[in-house]
Amino acid sequence: MQQKQIKKWLAHGGETDCILYTYADSSYYRPEVIVHNAPEPITNSSGETIHFNSLVNAKEGMKKLGFDSVILKLDLPYDEMLGEKVSANECFQEMKICL
Repeated sequence: MQQKQIKKWLAHGGETDCILYTYADSSYYRPEVIVHNAPEPITNSSGETIHFNSLVNAKEGMKKLGFDSVILKLDLPYDEMLGEKVSANECFQEMKICL
């Protein structure tokens, strides 16, 4: 979903959850919105998926779009190093961040 679509949707009273995923060992943050019960990346006007290089920049960017809070989803691949079988869902930690 494009940034301008989200901005209009939220400005007119629409609601959706925003999930902020970390990747590249938490050096980048990629926002996604929930559309029809499925996550969809936020894109710019050129269709490129947006990302931020710090949590501060991500929070500012999401606030400019009109979000009051986001769910930060941290990828924790380090459990795999213990040698125990780990499912994909167990490798994430979630926390709500108010903007």
